[in-house]
Amino acid sequence: AELHFVIAGPELTAVPGEGVSKNLAAFFDRTYRNNVIVLAPENSLLAGLRQRIRRILGWENIESGDDMELLNEPQKALLKQRKQEDRTGISESVISAYSVLIALDEDGDIKAHALSPRTESPFERVKEFLVKEDRLLTTSLDPDLLTPESYFELWGEDDTAKPVQGLYQMFASLPRLSRMLNRQVFVDTLQRGVTEGKIVLRTVRGDGSHQTFWREVPTDENFKEKSLEIVPIEHAELHNLSAELLLSDKLSEVWQGDHGTTTVGTIREFFDGNTAPKLASDKILIEAIKSAVQNSLLMARLEGKAYLKESIPDVEITDNLDLELLAPLEPISSSEIGHKALPDAWENETASISEIMDALAVSKGTPIPWSLIREAISDGVSKNLFEFTKGSPDWPCSVGEAEKVGLKVSKAPVKIVAEDLIGNDVKSAWESEHPTLGLIKETLEKKRGISITDEVFRYAVTEAIRIGIIASEDSLSNGFYSVRVRQPKCKWMRHVDSHLTEIEIQDIPETVADLLEIAPELEFKFRVSITVEGDQPSDEVLKAINEALQNVTDKLKIEV
Repeated sequence: AELHFVIAGPELTAVPGEGVSKNLAAFFDRTYRNNVIVLAPENSLLAGLRQRIRRILGWENIESGDDMELLNEPQKALLKQRKQEDRTGISESVISAYSVLIALDEDGDIKAHALSPRTESPFERVKEFLVKEDRLLTTSLDPDLLTPESYFELWGEDDTAKPVQGLYQMFASLPRLSRMLNRQVFVDTLQRGVTEGKIVLRTVRGDGSHQTFWREVPTDENFKEKSLEIVPIEHAELHNLSAELLLSDKLSEVWQGDHGTTTVGTIREFFDGNTAPKLASDKILIEAIKSAVQNSLLMARLEGKAYLKESIPDVEITDNLDLELLAPLEPISSSEIGHKALPDAWENETASISEIMDALAVSKGTPIPWSLIREAISDGVSKNLFEFTKGSPDWPCSVGEAEKVGLKVSKAPVKIVAEDLIGNDVKSAWESEHPTLGLIKETLEKKRGISITDEVFRYAVTEAIRIGIIASEDSLSNGFYSVRVRQPKCKWMRHVDSHLTEIEIQDIPETVADLLEIAPELEFKFRVSITVEGDQPSDEVLKAINEALQNVTDKLKIEV
């Protein structure tokens, strides 16, 4: 059912606006007749072309025969000139002669159309003409035109589904429909229809079960399946629903409010067979919601309880239409549950998890999922922010045993990791005009109510620079806590420094050129630190040194 472009032989001429010969008409004697287009030579133009070719052959016959010896030099030159004149533009003349397009019109009649003389390829001329006449589709259709309500009248009164292949073949066989440039035009139309939620595609798996696609694009392999069908929304049932489809950017109709929430009841009502397809069973929605919550795509909330990264009991979904779904909370840092952040939950540097959860829920304005509390506690224990009280159950524990877990402020030296240096706890330090390592340490200690040893902090800084999440503006050996730092905008950054001799410094220009040639896509930055040691020089010598340095840049100046 693909489009067939036929270039007729020179014996099959045609005249625009007149009937075509039986031999030309025979090309359309087939099932997919709408997908045949023929380019034929125009009778009068072909006659002129034949005359030119005869002259060229005559000149060549003279050149290759004995008569050539009878010609003088001026005559030979004239023969060559005439031959060249007839040869010039012969290719363009052939293209111009083939200027009659033969195709079916909307009534199924074979029509011959004149093509304007152009320099483009024959097919480009044909395509341009058919597109202008709305008889060839080169881009996707409005998906609504494939539905039963369309004026295309593709559906029978009792049709509830149609094979995709059969629908495509209708465009190839029915002259009243515009033909398609290729199958991809039809596939693109189906993809639009599915993505925009206007149609459902359905196929049969090997085990006999159905797989459906709605607002989720099938794979190329799916489009090749012979069992693939197009189903109107009012007749469709979804046999599968991905967790991603429940998100607000995919199912915006069910999400409301500034905080972006929806409920199980709202989603159930949405799949009503009118606005959206019906669900084949309630189990499909249950599994989609459970998967979304378990994979941190959504958080579920109901009457003081919240679920995230964990399984929701089926009964919570089936029996509670008011079960809310919303975007998951951001991860909770260990500092957010410490005694400085939640003083009401701690007494004498101890607290129960239930008290922490209650206080944090008040602070956040929402119940907190157990998974986030568990991760925050594990993080705090690993960093020696707090430890478990005597008698607490083994950790980690289930939410059912949470009431038995107690925490107390740890007396062990606090640990931090590189990522702590760019987290929310030090956000204010990074927002300052000139963030320094000292300011970051001070901010982190104040926020968490802890004291960080120099050794621990230096190790975290070194690791942060190594993995490229912060960059120093100076050598760490020059007043460590006064060193300015920044967060690189790029995804990858590394730093290296070394003491160089005078001879090694002379190799720098050549090395810079090599680096730029090796990796032109990377941005190399260089910072020069010069140390001068010895007896203090005279003012004249110091002035001369600075003059020499300022030949490089005014920023290099040694102070007295």
